[in-house]
Amino acid sequence: KEIDCMKDDKNGERTFYLVGTPQFLRWLEEWTQQFCEKYNSYFGDIETNCTGSSTSIDCGGDDLCKKACTKYNDWITSKRKEWDGMKNYYAKILRIGKSSNQSPDGTDYHAISQRTAIDYLNQKCKTAINGTDKCCFCQNIGKDSMSSPTPQNSSNNDKTLDHIDSVMLKRDEKYKNYKSPCTVCYIQHIKDQIKAIETILDKKRSKEDEEAKRQYGFSCENSGKHVNDAKLCEKLDYSGKDELAHKLKVPFNPDEKDPKKNKENDTINCGGIPSDKKDIIWVGIDHYNWLPNLDKNIYVSPRRQKLCYYGLDGSKNNHELKYKLSRAAANEGYNLGIKYNDYKNHYGVEPCKALEYSFYDYKHIIMGTDNLEEENNGTNTSIKESLKNYNASNGKSPDDKENRKKFWDDNKDCLWRIMKCGYKKAKEKSGDQTNHISDCGNTPTTFDDTPQFLVWFTEWSEDYCSKQRTQKNKLESACKNYMCNDSNNFTYKTKCKNACNEYKQFIQEYQKQYMNQKTKFDNEKKKKSGYDGLQNKDAYEFFKIKCSNKKCNCIYEDVKSKTEDGIKNFQEYPPGFKEKCECSIEECAGLSVTDSSFPDGAAFGGGYPRSICPTRQGNGNNCPAKETCINYNNKINVCTSKTYRNNDSWYKMDIKENNTNNNNKNIHNNNNDNEFLVVPPRTKQICLQHLTRNMSRIKNEEEFKEHILILASSEAKMLSELYSTELDKAFQAIKYSFADIGNIIKGDDILGK
Repeated sequence: KEIDCMKDDKNGERTFYLVGTPQFLRWLEEWTQQFCEKYNSYFGDIETNCTGSSTSIDCGGDDLCKKACTKYNDWITSKRKEWDGMKNYYAKILRIGKSSNQSPDGTDYHAISQRTAIDYLNQKCKTAINGTDKCCFCQNIGKDSMSSPTPQNSSNNDKTLDHIDSVMLKRDEKYKNYKSPCTVCYIQHIKDQIKAIETILDKKRSKEDEEAKRQYGFSCENSGKHVNDAKLCEKLDYSGKDELAHKLKVPFNPDEKDPKKNKENDTINCGGIPSDKKDIIWVGIDHYNWLPNLDKNIYVSPRRQKLCYYGLDGSKNNHELKYKLSRAAANEGYNLGIKYNDYKNHYGVEPCKALEYSFYDYKHIIMGTDNLEEENNGTNTSIKESLKNYNASNGKSPDDKENRKKFWDDNKDCLWRIMKCGYKKAKEKSGDQTNHISDCGNTPTTFDDTPQFLVWFTEWSEDYCSKQRTQKNKLESACKNYMCNDSNNFTYKTKCKNACNEYKQFIQEYQKQYMNQKTKFDNEKKKKSGYDGLQNKDAYEFFKIKCSNKKCNCIYEDVKSKTEDGIKNFQEYPPGFKEKCECSIEECAGLSVTDSSFPDGAAFGGGYPRSICPTRQGNGNNCPAKETCINYNNKINVCTSKTYRNNDSWYKMDIKENNTNNNNKNIHNNNNDNEFLVVPPRTKQICLQHLTRNMSRIKNEEEFKEHILILASSEAKMLSELYSTELDKAFQAIKYSFADIGNIIKGDDILGK
């Protein structure tokens, strides 16, 4: 049985019986009937209002053709999706099976035999029944009834829904007659819609912009080319809790212990360069292990590590971004000023240059090219969102890179002035006019087109050169009175040697950093932008170009040649200091008890550490001047008889017994003990009489030193007599006694003498 459209005998109206037609097929017929009715209505409007050529039709304003075409286009677009779903479902039934066990909805579809949904509908919707009221009836769908049959337009024998697929794609014969005017009018409709949407968005943006300006609209006090720096600087006096558009809070996050300074080491990170000198260091990738893309050869200054840019990651529009950037810049300048005395000896960049380096870091943060900010995270994302409409007015399509550049260009002059205001405010508040900047000049341009790495590399070189000058001055001062192998100025020798070691250690650390950065420079100079004119130059030549003020081009002076690498690229010692720094102290010579290449006197109680006595050299193996020996010849006090020194029996020292009382050691001959030290007879009877007998009469260090020299002479004389026929043994024994005397003087003698 099928659904039949019938006339109700009682009411005389159209009705139908539900006599077994599957639900999907009923829906298909219902959808088709509605489609055919609406099609005739929508297309009828086109036929009525779109007569004439496309050039004669005015599609502007409320044109009826434009409205008819727009309605038809929107309607047919929605119906195309519905039709695709219906016909594909019909095809799926035939493809997977018509039985209730096979069909997609569990219905038995054996009653249908047509191959396609169109074939099925052509059979069901082809005949009008009882006049105008129809159950499912379509005619002239996509077919121009006025055209003659041709191979192109088929024939008048086409069934009623054969062209429905073409209708859905607007390729049917009927629509072709109106395609040109409808296309023109629909394009105009789209333009009108876009314009209407833009108008709505502009009004919305304008309202949001006014609200943001009211809350964050900070003025830089300039009118054209005329600026008022004094008035601008007055805006940095605010100390309240709430944000005010016309004020910048400086210091922004005051420390409870020192309210003049911003707090260090908290989440806001606006404390400036650390106060503790051990934290004022350049760091690399090890410090930023959460940044997987950070180049391993980049070093970050203590200034950039603590750069203030708090709040930028929460900005939502350009006014808020400008306000928070201005506040951060004011505090950055303030930090560099208020903490100058804390960092000046450990960060060697002058104030104006430090301000400039921070200025360019702000630029790279705004432009999205900062090495420490990930592309799609935090601050970078917020800046992109805040500036998404910065260039949207006047019909200009927004572009992130252009938005960022325009924002920076619009605000960089103001930002530079604010940074200078912050620095000046700090110096005024601290009362310290040291390095007070009167003016750091106009907005910097030195690094406008320079990659951030090269800016940091330049800052590094300036810091290095300043510290190198300081280290060199310290070295010159420490070695001023030192002459190599002058036996009478050991204090000067030690002071000079320590300064040499400190200078060398400094050079080695910075040389490592230089070589790593040089590697990055060499890798990028021929393939990245920003290296114009540097493709065939070495890194040290870059500093010569950039450092016209000679504040950071000392590396050019230190580099000895292009062909050398490693530590040789930096001079270990300044010119004229190599001889002094590599000259061993005389006391180092001959200290090695074992005659090894390094002095090991320190290990035996005498001598000096290897930092002072690196190699065995000098004149220590030569006899001292005769006049020096004469001073002690007559003072030698002959010690105990030398007979005991020929005794080959070493003395045993009980370890257990002496662990409890270090000052009461007992040496004995207990052959049953298994834990003991053996003490040489020379050490047990070392010549100390001259010192012990005169201890109560010694009043100062000089007298003590004199008695030590006398007892040392006595010990040496005794050993010389003991080994008068074996000079090598005499010299070796004197070395051992020298070391033992050292232990006694330092207080770490095992015997507690």
